[in-house]
Amino acid sequence: MESRAVDRAETRFSRVPIGPALVGRLVRSPAVPILVGVVVLLAAMLKAHHPATADIPAKSILNTRWFLLCTVLFEPAFGLWLVSGFSERVTRWLAIAVLAGLFEISFYLHLVDAPTCGCFGRFNVLPWQAMLLDVVCMGLLFAWQPSGDLEAFRHRRWLLTVILAYVLVAAMVSVGMWDYAPQGR
Repeated sequence: MESRAVDRAETRFSRVPIGPALVGRLVRSPAVPILVGVVVLLAAMLKAHHPATADIPAKSILNTRWFLLCTVLFEPAFGLWLVSGFSERVTRWLAIAVLAGLFEISFYLHLVDAPTCGCFGRFNVLPWQAMLLDVVCMGLLFAWQPSGDLEAFRHRRWLLTVILAYVLVAAMVSVGMWDYAPQGR
């Protein structure tokens, strides 16, 4: 009686993919670009809130208002592109290139002993932690095998609606960030 219970438990757990089987399923699924896209969108939202509500001293070109504005406008569009699944092969290589650039920025900030990278707005993320996140995301994208059949934006109306929504939100964020007057002035 006891051996049957053990056999059933072993059978049930042997169906759960762990190790190489789980990694194999992950790299063939559309979850990889969606996961990376959600991380990029989260970083963009947190980063957009910080310069729109606080005075940020421009210690380098990475902290100037115009650079932050360009970053805040680029990251949500890029994150939406990753989540959409549109043109998977191009998206994969573009994402790896963008993450390599972000890795370089985090590496530079690590070398100059910056207390935070600013990647997630007011949340203090050390530059080496941002570098690690970039490497993990790049590794996932390198291992990911695009299927070529996933395209969430097959309908033109849906694509036009998303583009229009992005343009409207980007315009409001741009005006809000550009017109921000620090409290000390």
